[in-house]
Amino acid sequence: MIRFILVSTTVILFLVLFIPVLIVEWIIGKFNRKAKDYSSLRIVQGAFKLILWITGVKVTVIGEENIPDEPVLFIGNHRSFF
Repeated sequence: MIRFILVSTTVILFLVLFIPVLIVEWIIGKFNRKAKDYSSLRIVQGAFKLILWITGVKVTVIGEENIPDEPVLFIGNHRSFF
């Protein structure tokens, strides 16, 4: 239960604190779209890594070399919160 409260608090704080960052991202996007995309990706990745750390999830990647360079859809084979 405590992990759920911590994750909920983290998500709410992220959403509230991210509003000023959105303005900065918009300004960056006016001048350099690629930089905006890269910085947005890093911000979201950091938020998800924080949530995974709070919940105690250990990520193991097996077979990363088999992922194609084109867009793909990953679907879990069982019920999970992640």
